[in-house]
Amino acid sequence: MRKSIFLGIIALAAVSMTSCSNDEVTLAYPQDDAIEFGTYLGRDALTRGVVLDNNNLANFGVFASYTGETDWASTDGYNFMYNQFVEKSGSDWVYTPKKYWPTNQGDKISFFAYAPYATGAVAPYNGITVVSANDAKDAPVINYNITADNLENQADFVADVLMNQVKEGTGSSIDSDGRVVSFQLLHELTRLGFTARLDRDAYDSTDAK
Repeated sequence: MRKSIFLGIIALAAVSMTSCSNDEVTLAYPQDDAIEFGTYLGRDALTRGVVLDNNNLANFGVFASYTGETDWASTDGYNFMYNQFVEKSGSDWVYTPKKYWPTNQGDKISFFAYAPYATGAVAPYNGITVVSANDAKDAPVINYNITADNLENQADFVADVLMNQVKEGTGSSIDSDGRVVSFQLLHELTRLGFTARLDRDAYDSTDAK
């Protein structure tokens, strides 16, 4: 079974640059303005396989778009972060290189987070691969593939989207200090169960019992 997940997010709008318009924007400012991450696993999982929770979530990936004072649009790409690897260190979430909030009040960054982090089609393969190239536009596309021999141990895919966030803390998921971007990662997969009742004649006449 293969499931392509299209999740609309991120914004990086018109930014005047001398090089390619898809070049990454780097905002290097004092450490107090560094963007920090937090996570919370939302609602109970209805997935089959290895279920992520707040105790065993070890890493996630982030796409982010900087759009100045403009809201994100489908013509924007990932000029701020492209599949940034974020991992847990003690009680903190760490990543490198560190990114910083823009100094202009009201400038916006949009974020998309997913977990577990895509490891690609090599061991330990978790069935999650990033399709969108770093110069792609619109929402990032991630493929989720469940192999026949991995039905019991398939990865529990979770994700969240935070649009048009600003340092001042006006975004609904930015805490009071205006620096921490807190993702409420939701379980995107659903477990389906089937029960069949067959009469005796049907049961006796088929090889599939």
